[in-house]
Amino acid sequence: MFRALALMRRRYRRWSILKGNVAVRRRSTSTVFRGLYALLISCLGWAMVASAALGQDTALAVVVHPETVLNEILLKDLRDLYLGNIENIGGMRLKPVMFTVNSPVRTTFEALALRMDSEAFAQHWRSKRFLGSWQKQPTSFKSVKAVKNYISEEKDAIGVVPLSELDSTVRLVRKVDGRDVADPAYALRSKP
Repeated sequence: MFRALALMRRRYRRWSILKGNVAVRRRSTSTVFRGLYALLISCLGWAMVASAALGQDTALAVVVHPETVLNEILLKDLRDLYLGNIENIGGMRLKPVMFTVNSPVRTTFEALALRMDSEAFAQHWRSKRFLGSWQKQPTSFKSVKAVKNYISEEKDAIGVVPLSELDSTVRLVRKVDGRDVADPAYALRSKP
């Protein structure tokens, strides 16, 4: 991220030197990058607030249809599935489901599994559409109940819900990256 900011700064300086307004552009550059830095810090702060809103130590559960046999998943495969890089996991074609933007569950999932924020996720899908990708963005729902209802009706759906919200309508994928949901080092557990 910081490497990208440094590259943008160098390109902007080169452009300003070509235009002949070196002093004016440099002042403007530092102001722009201070603003970008403040935006980055505020985004990280909101991610921490969302994590705290879910609780001190909250685990997210990967769930599938009750008849789907999927007991373990790699975090890399889950990430690739939600980013549209793959469609099949374990020989099964799966459709990812997630919560709407600014949901604490979605914010936590994006931070832990996708390692990006909502804006970066949206930008990823905008660029895929721009490049002509035929894949659909994951379906979004507003509530845990809606996510579980969709997954219980669609045999090829996969989603993430808070571990505390599990019931018999969906099946838990017990392990992510070889770690059980009860393990403190479970990949989809937000730490205080």
